[in-house]
Amino acid sequence: MVRLRRGVFRLEEATRAVDGLTPLILARIADRVAALQEREVPAAIGAVAAVKMWEIPTWRVADPAIPTLFVPRSSLVRRGVQGGVRIIPRDLDPGRVVVGPCGLPMTDPLLSAVHVGAHSDLTLAGRLIVLHGGLRRQLEWERGGLERLDGRVLADLTADPTCRHSVLEDARRLTEASQVRGKRRVVEALALADPRIETALESLSWAQFLLAGLPRPTPQARVRGASGVLWRVDFLFGERVIGECDGAVKYLAGQSLWEEKRRQSDLEAAGYIVVRWTWEEIMHRPHVVMARIALAMTRAA
Repeated sequence: MVRLRRGVFRLEEATRAVDGLTPLILARIADRVAALQEREVPAAIGAVAAVKMWEIPTWRVADPAIPTLFVPRSSLVRRGVQGGVRIIPRDLDPGRVVVGPCGLPMTDPLLSAVHVGAHSDLTLAGRLIVLHGGLRRQLEWERGGLERLDGRVLADLTADPTCRHSVLEDARRLTEASQVRGKRRVVEALALADPRIETALESLSWAQFLLAGLPRPTPQARVRGASGVLWRVDFLFGERVIGECDGAVKYLAGQSLWEEKRRQSDLEAAGYIVVRWTWEEIMHRPHVVMARIALAMTRAA
């Protein structure tokens, strides 16, 4: 049993946990939203708490011990921490406030990502990770609501140039119209973003390509192997160099490892040069990865 406020207690186990948000924090959020609604004050979960609820990836962003609720400025609710929740007066576009995964009012995926992406202590990689996640989650939300889209369906959506341009333009307009500090940092990052990038590891790699001055590759490119099979690869540099991120969950079973070896052999037989790297390499020794890619591009020229 935990105390939420005077005279109000709740069983901690009664609230489902979210990655990065304990049941106690979620209970405090729900209680504060209900208390504000009793006063006819609309409130929306935002910032890091909202990003966590939307399951948008972040990198080097601390879990929110004190989550954020936005309330209209006209409500005259004072700024500060109340009942373990930080209240921030901010006028939001009502169209960007939705009922999210926990059944509570919150900022939509894209606005949530913009708020976190504006943090001054984030690197380019950290900004791109949360923005790529927000762009993709927004596309899912607009088409499937709370239901997550099949990976292939989402890949087809982001492969459409019109779809990519539309969601990026939406993000730019939203950022320019928002009251968030650091909006210029978000606009600059969006100019480098690509919704086709699927994972945090790919976003981190993308940031390193940009910082190293490499030509921008095509993310999630479709290339044909010697067998005639059309494969999807993480990155295609020019016409012949394939870049592949090896994540920890990519090869959990021996069958997956065998299929990946067969795939790479098929691509190399078709004349492609495949360069692979891990999270540990791209984070701690990015210059080594960039040198391997540059050498492969020289060989392919």
